[in-house]
This record gives sequence, C-alpha cells and structure tokens, in this order.
Amino acid sequence: MEQANINRFNQILNEALFNNPETFYSKRIIDISKKLESYRIKLDSFEYFLLNMEDLLKKEMGGSVVLIPKKEMPPKFVEKYERGKKEYVEILKDTRKIIELI
Repeated sequence: MEQANINRFNQILNEALFNNPETFYSKRIIDISKKLESYRIKLDSFEYFLLNMEDLLKKEMGGSVVLIPKKEMPPKFVEKYERGKKEYVEILKDTRKIIELI
C-alpha cells in the first residue's frame, strides 16, 4: 500500500512538472517533494548513525560493553539515539499524512 501511494505521488509530480509547472497545484507538489527529500536525508542520517553505533560506543566509552551508573548523565550517543528515534517516527507519520493528502 505504501509503495502504491509513493507511485501515485510520483505520477502526480511528473504531471505537475511536465504538463504545467506554473500552476498552484504544481508548485505545491514541488514544495512537498522538497520536504520529502529533506525527510529522506534526515532518515538516512539516523540510519547511518545506527549502523555505526558500535564504533561510536567504542570511541566515546572505550569499549563495546559499558556499565553506566544511574546517577550519571547518559552518554552523548544515547541522547542522540533517543532524539533520533523520536524524530524518525515523527517523520514517518508526517510523510504518510503528506502522501495520503495528495
């Protein structure tokens, strides 16, 4: 279903760009496309962070397994993970809404 929505969006985008790129609708579709591209870049960045998390852990904490006392602040990579996870889910929700409204 998601791929069908994306295919539909791409079809509308192509029509907007090539049939009459100066209409309000075409400009709206182009703006949406730019927003979706910025979301894609953010998602890719977080996925890259996840793929390299073990290296970050070793670099920041000095090993793969580390015990962190409860009273201490969480390491930077943990904070980045929590923020990134929340933003990732919000982007996915927003992307779905945007595509369904087209």
